[in-house]
Amino acid sequence: MVFDLERIGRHALNAAFNTREIFRMVFDVARNMPVLLNVSVRKVFFKQIYFTGIQALTTVSVIGVLIGMVIITQVTSIVGVNPLLVGKVLVWTVVRELGPLLAAIIITARSSTAIAAELGAMKANKEVDSLILMGIEPLKYLVVPRVVGTALCVLVLIFYFQAMAIGGGLLIFSAISDVSFFSQIQGIFSALGVYDVLISLLKSLA
Repeated sequence: MVFDLERIGRHALNAAFNTREIFRMVFDVARNMPVLLNVSVRKVFFKQIYFTGIQALTTVSVIGVLIGMVIITQVTSIVGVNPLLVGKVLVWTVVRELGPLLAAIIITARSSTAIAAELGAMKANKEVDSLILMGIEPLKYLVVPRVVGTALCVLVLIFYFQAMAIGGGLLIFSAISDVSFFSQIQGIFSALGVYDVLISLLKSLA
């Protein structure tokens, strides 16, 4: 019993410490964002956007379209061809729930590990120490542009993923029904409300 309490307490303290460090890093990054005005830092920022955002478009597009097709295929197999339900289902599943989660997982799996490996290699090769010797703060040159660039790409790619998933769902539904693709787009906009967009945005920021 004592051992279990000790283990629970240790895990709780580790979680609290990690949470504090995350908030501390976010605060430090936000406080040092003006450094992006520097030309050298801005180059790192744009490289991160290219790697995390532009190079991920193909992967996000394919997975998004497939997810949309799978959702509509499963829904129609259960409730039949129901044009009124398609827009609501896509909004509920893609915009509110699955879109932010799946897109964030894809980007995290693809980019975060690469960033960690890159920074770890720079640390092991003493490149970070060289920056310090030259009077360059590693936080400002290495961390800030990568964190800001990745966060911006995550926000944009989540909405892009949702658009691809909705498009894929509507395409497959057009193939199995008599409803045109553009008529379904109007149904999506009628089912999509400000509340849904706000929920998706909040989940993206989280």
